[in-house]
Amino acid sequence: MITIGQPSFRVIGYSDNSCDMLDITPQLVPSLESPEILSVGTNVRTLFTHSSATLLEKAFGVWEITLLNPIWVHSRSYGKAFYSILHDIDIGVGIDLEPPRIEDPTLSIVGVV
Repeated sequence: MITIGQPSFRVIGYSDNSCDMLDITPQLVPSLESPEILSVGTNVRTLFTHSSATLLEKAFGVWEITLLNPIWVHSRSYGKAFYSILHDIDIGVGIDLEPPRIEDPTLSIVGVV
């Protein structure tokens, strides 16, 4: 789960397993070669591909964000796919990342919208 502040798209909190799920190794000192570091203050759009970031931006602009669930997103680091379930919470938006199941028949149609 990653918590995002609106309208800044900045990370304000994240769960322990978020780095593992996104295949991002935390670094003590950020570098220019690897800008996709998950930490408080990171712009969440840098963690996902351009098309996924665009989908998230559109979803953040909708009045009832949960109507768009799930959103199909890909991590920028390795292109790993996720169902992104958005939750409107008091301090922003919660993004719950769920890995897809291969046997799921909706894999071929999710994310078309």
